[in-house]
Amino acid sequence: MNRIGMRAIKSALVIVICYLVYIGLVALDKVMVEGRMISKWFIPFVAAITAFFSVANSKKDLAKTSLHLWLLYMAVFMYSFLIMGVYVLIANKPWPEIESLEAVDLIIPSILVCIGVVFLGYFMLLANEKKRILNGIVLYLILVSINFYDSNFWQSFLAVFVSITFGVLISYFANLFPVHFKTYNKFLFVYGTDGIYNRQELSFDYYVKYELQELIRRGADITLFTNRSPSTLIPLIGDLKLNIPVICMGGAALYDTTSNLYLDTEPISLELSNKVRGYLNERGIIPFISIIRDNLQYIYKNLSNNIAELRFADFIRNNPYSNYIADEAPNTEVLFFSVVLPSQDIYELINLLKSEGYGNDLCFKAFKTTDVLSDFTDYLMLNIYSKKIEGLRALAQIAEGKTSMAISTSMDDLVLLNQADRIITYKNAPIEIKNKADYVINSTRKHSLIRVIKRFYYHKSSY
Repeated sequence: MNRIGMRAIKSALVIVICYLVYIGLVALDKVMVEGRMISKWFIPFVAAITAFFSVANSKKDLAKTSLHLWLLYMAVFMYSFLIMGVYVLIANKPWPEIESLEAVDLIIPSILVCIGVVFLGYFMLLANEKKRILNGIVLYLILVSINFYDSNFWQSFLAVFVSITFGVLISYFANLFPVHFKTYNKFLFVYGTDGIYNRQELSFDYYVKYELQELIRRGADITLFTNRSPSTLIPLIGDLKLNIPVICMGGAALYDTTSNLYLDTEPISLELSNKVRGYLNERGIIPFISIIRDNLQYIYKNLSNNIAELRFADFIRNNPYSNYIADEAPNTEVLFFSVVLPSQDIYELINLLKSEGYGNDLCFKAFKTTDVLSDFTDYLMLNIYSKKIEGLRALAQIAEGKTSMAISTSMDDLVLLNQADRIITYKNAPIEIKNKADYVINSTRKHSLIRVIKRFYYHKSSY
């Protein structure tokens, strides 16, 4: 059963207070004066919507935040009256009621309102208020829909000013009482990004980033599992601040995104690395060779066999989190080999390597690289790792006795799925994952996986 959150309760209370205040002012008018003398200076709906928009979960930087919101809503208020004032001055007639039966009277005001929405959204983007664009536009549409020009202009102007100020003020006092969250700290949530974000997407969408950051801020242990290297992972997560190192390169490395340090790696031994290099070279295959040295990924390749490899080389050459060297790799342990070939050749190579017994010591992962090789639809990239990554030592290092919860939608996360204590997936996941999963969410939206993390982390009394 869904529960009503404490924030929803606070929001309802501030709305009730706004209307109770208005009822009280109307009662004063009845008792003290004839007609509307006091209540006309207060518009309950404007106060209520402003208060609702200003309710927050905590009282962190409350005074600064409340002042900021007040200035923002005042700017929207001034902008709304400017739109209406321009029409009144030019047309020399009052701003029409939205219920007007004269359609002609509504044409020009409606055009002005629509143009105003576009400019308001643009101005709020310039002011770095992307998160509050919807709030600003809703307030704007409310203000231009009320027929203020039935009465004195300045009276209407001051009534809106008072109402917005009261709404922000009442939410300030409501926010002094923070929402308390009871949590379970026994889980390590491992979010598998590769099935949720394909390699063509450049960054996490805002909703996911916000929800993950909010969970982390409240103490949830959350990390990521990906076949990406830090060079392509860091642009994806952007400014998301993780509190736990990420498992990257399919489990071959543990990387701290805060300090930009490799904390652990699972390389292929020197002897086996040399055997693989020799085997591939005998067949005319010159792989990309990734080595971690001085806390940086070095990628070596002295010759290219096809145009797709050249495209990939151009991509990694300009990446700030790796160092591409067009030369033969030094004689050392290799973190992983990468081969770029047509898909049929990739699968033939995997079968050859397995038939020669390399499958006992190596792990093979083939995938599309649509972010780099979007023009080469028939090509795949094969990464060759040490078989030891299947034990996922990195997960054991960061779990520290907690129950690991894999949130995954892709078979590319098979290493994680085989080692996690529990698996969460969604309705559209491959059947192999659904058969493995402990929890299958009855939803086709990947965002629903974030809400499941919240349900496991927050105590039932918190929502």
